[in-house]
Amino acid sequence: GLPIARSVCLEIIQNEGETIFVPSGWHHTVENLKPTLSINHNMINAENVTWGWKWLQREIGNEMEANKKIIDLSTQSNAEDCGLKEESDNTLFVADHNFVPTITKPEPTEKDPENKSQTGDDLLLLYIMLSKKANTLLESLSLLHHDDDEDFSSKREQMLYDVRVIVIIVGGIKDIIESPYMDVNDSAISQLRELNVSGLLTQLKMHLPTEI
Repeated sequence: GLPIARSVCLEIIQNEGETIFVPSGWHHTVENLKPTLSINHNMINAENVTWGWKWLQREIGNEMEANKKIIDLSTQSNAEDCGLKEESDNTLFVADHNFVPTITKPEPTEKDPENKSQTGDDLLLLYIMLSKKANTLLESLSLLHHDDDEDFSSKREQMLYDVRVIVIIVGGIKDIIESPYMDVNDSAISQLRELNVSGLLTQLKMHLPTEI
């Protein structure tokens, strides 16, 4: 419980201009001793990328589920507005088949001029980071030759492991941005849809021994 946690916790005073790095998964609390302006950043790196991806999947999953409910309600409302025709066998069909519901956000505001959601922005930044790492890996794999390196096998296996992890996450990002339940007006999602996510995924899979 808390008494045990307090007995092993670290307590420090952070002075003006100092930076503190808190490792992933470390529980922490902050008490401001006087009026304070603090700047905090969450970081994704090789050590916590899978954890960050799982968290982002959960948050986006919640958004998509909420958007799905909006679409379902919009479809139902449209059906009621257009009029439902009842057949003799008690089946129903919608008179207007041209209605395509979409998720829309409010118009851009001064606070959010780009209409960019936090999860959409996080997803875009994650993809940019992974694509840079992927390109570095692809270049390294092309330059790695068995005759020139005694540690060829171990280096190649490590690189392929990294490729597999990136393939899984990039594949998940591709599925998310192609989902009809993502906000069509989210500028971060729009940017992702304009990037060649499928092309990067194909390139990476070409270097794997088996399709995953």
